[in-house]
Amino acid sequence: MVCLHEPDGCYTYVSPSVRELLGYTPSEMVGLNPYELFHPEDKQRIRTEVHTPALQGVHHLAVSYRIRKKNGEYTWFETLTRPIFDNDGKVIQLQTSSRDISKRKAAEEALQHQALHDVLTGLPNRLLLNDRLSCALARARRHNTMVGLLFCDLDSFKLVNDSLGHEVGDSLLKVVSERLKQVIRNEETVARFGGDEFIVVCEGLSHKEQASEVVDRIRSTFAEPFLLGEAQQATITVSASIGLVCDDGRSTSEDLLRDADIAMYEAKRAGRDNVITFEEHFRTSVRNRLDTLAALSLAITNNELELHYQPEVRLRDGKTVAFEALLRWEQPQRGVMSACDFIPIAEETGLILALGEWVTNEASRQLYEWRRSHSTHEYTMWINVSARQLTDPRWLRHMERLHEMFDNDLGIEVTESSLIQDSDAAVKALRQLRRQGIKVALDDFGVGYSSLAYLRHLPVDILKIDRSFVADLGEDDTAEAIVASVIGLAHRLDLVAVAEGVENGRQLEILKRLNCDVAQGFYLSRPMKANDLFPMIHASC
Repeated sequence: MVCLHEPDGCYTYVSPSVRELLGYTPSEMVGLNPYELFHPEDKQRIRTEVHTPALQGVHHLAVSYRIRKKNGEYTWFETLTRPIFDNDGKVIQLQTSSRDISKRKAAEEALQHQALHDVLTGLPNRLLLNDRLSCALARARRHNTMVGLLFCDLDSFKLVNDSLGHEVGDSLLKVVSERLKQVIRNEETVARFGGDEFIVVCEGLSHKEQASEVVDRIRSTFAEPFLLGEAQQATITVSASIGLVCDDGRSTSEDLLRDADIAMYEAKRAGRDNVITFEEHFRTSVRNRLDTLAALSLAITNNELELHYQPEVRLRDGKTVAFEALLRWEQPQRGVMSACDFIPIAEETGLILALGEWVTNEASRQLYEWRRSHSTHEYTMWINVSARQLTDPRWLRHMERLHEMFDNDLGIEVTESSLIQDSDAAVKALRQLRRQGIKVALDDFGVGYSSLAYLRHLPVDILKIDRSFVADLGEDDTAEAIVASVIGLAHRLDLVAVAEGVENGRQLEILKRLNCDVAQGFYLSRPMKANDLFPMIHASC
């Protein structure tokens, strides 16, 4: 659309294309001031960037803006303005050439939206979240208010994906996002941070309790079951672990997200479906975990770890029949650390695979050494295994090769709690190991919330009764009843019953009376280094 204008902007000529572009006739446009058609938000920008400079003789000025069509709708124009001079060099007219760029603008807006929003849920993504959070913190500093940040992570989301499929998992994320949008207020922002993590930003808070009110609204969204799938054929209940942090605007957005993430992690560790408010000492805990992780990785590389071996004694004749390989790590600053101090960290980070490979190799090497030195095949070597190892094809192939060397003298111990994390894959791996002749022991039996339900599906040879029950033998009739029941259950299923944590002679006598098969504990023998066990092994040969 080509037009001529008076210096004040009024149209003196408008090309016929105006009919197609704006719906007006040229005669309707002549004499009209275009400022009457410009979008109110664009008027001042047009005057500043184009109109005033053009009147001063500046050439080739371009601007994009919104202009009202005859039907009342706004469309995007891009206009190039050129001044027309008289013989004295005075601007007497303005010439404009305009084109409709609404399709280009729509494409740009769509691209911008995609860049700033999550494709699956339509919520702001991490990039837009950082921008909004930074602005919220700046406003908190100016107005002396606080910003609350909630880091929400769905519990057992992996189980939903693995059991019901990724389509149902995606459907869950969409429904969660819709529910969160329904309970937040205008001054709050909900964003998808990544995976099954959602962030809620609350600003304008005058006290921390207001953030807790937001938490209550969010937790209420998880109280109702989720109907998922196109036909809503899947009904599931999902909880969330929430980390909460409040700040007066002095922190950066990165600091706030980090602290909320740390608090969420503590909520997970507390048993899931929890809300934890960030505390300063959490950072020290995280730093200690990172330091431990770095040192542990170096210890594996430098071969600074060692195994201690605790004998397992057959109660009917007092004969040592097996050894459990227990990992120990001696640090210069902290002394000897038991596995419970660092194994959870290794499992969280994936370092458990490298650690488990070292334990498997070292225990196998020691078993081979005992065989070679004492010509005995009477002992079983038990190795503690994590669920992540069970689902690692490389480790499974390695165990298959080891079995060819050690026949039935190699066994693995797994806990029920570790199997629940990925039960289908773990049970499949256990069955594969059993077919190869590798023995399987279920460790810490009795403390899992669904032990009996899972037991009939688990391919195991041995039940190891948790030490918490053994510790109360002789002092608590209930403990004795539980231990007797577990032993009876094991025998009815043709399994061997092993009691852990035997600390005194009274416990041992009760276990014998209850017809327990095998026992281990400090009363029988503490875990020892391999060299210290040589006399015991030699004497039994």
